[in-house]
Amino acid sequence: MALHPPPLDPPLAERAKLIFICVPKCTDLHNLFSFKTFGPNNYGFSDTEATFVLPLKEATVTEDEFVELTCELSKSDALVKWFKDGVELAASDHVSFETAGTKRSMKIGKSVMEDSAMYQCQITTSGASSQAQLTVTGLLACNLFLLL
Repeated sequence: MALHPPPLDPPLAERAKLIFICVPKCTDLHNLFSFKTFGPNNYGFSDTEATFVLPLKEATVTEDEFVELTCELSKSDALVKWFKDGVELAASDHVSFETAGTKRSMKIGKSVMEDSAMYQCQITTSGASSQAQLTVTGLLACNLFLLL
């Protein structure tokens, strides 16, 4: 049995690179090949790499304050890694990560001076990243004098 690709109209042929693979007597192509489309275009191909729609923003907070660094991606299923001064972060009692649709957040419940650093959110598939400086300032010492 011979399989033939369908005829392509010229606009589609110009915009998309399609490869047709004919494998006789094969019923499960998913176990043999990896298929990937590149787009976007008007024909529904949308397997492009995720990008940053809104990057991280620099922040300055006072010690003991809650911190949330947030960015937004073009795809909701994109995976990210978080870094502090180039070292990958792991979730802990002090730092947590959240995914909500296309938004990615890193949260610090109670900031300390040592949290001051350059933070980076990196998309794992493409390596694209966004970074921002977090500055934590010390609490101001308040001295109250009671005059009698």
